[in-house]
Amino acid sequence: MDDLVAFLRARYDEDAALATEAEQEATGRWMARETDWNDDTFVEDSDGSQILPTVRTRGVTQYQHIARHDPARVLAEVEAKRQITDEHVTRDWKLGDRLHDCQWTKWPCRTLRLLALPYADHDDYREEWRP
Repeated sequence: MDDLVAFLRARYDEDAALATEAEQEATGRWMARETDWNDDTFVEDSDGSQILPTVRTRGVTQYQHIARHDPARVLAEVEAKRQITDEHVTRDWKLGDRLHDCQWTKWPCRTLRLLALPYADHDDYREEWRP
């Protein structure tokens, strides 16, 4: 249990640190904006300052994807994941205490394994954690 929880918390810390650094450079929410000239698209802060330069070779959906994952959203998702992880760790699974419909027959539970899945390409990820 401790290994997977430590792994998750380390990944959350990395995600939060990067998002915090990016947030300090931004002045508001990110958004994708298409220009009226040359069919260009770029990502900008809500105050209009450009985050990513115009690149004609990329599609609008790529810019929308980048803008959707601005630092504020990443930090909110990290906080939600931390709370889900903490809820699972603070339960006494040996006594049959369950969180919602989480099955505690095998630890770490499926929920924690699923939270780790996006990090499966990380060097410290273990295949036995795969759901």
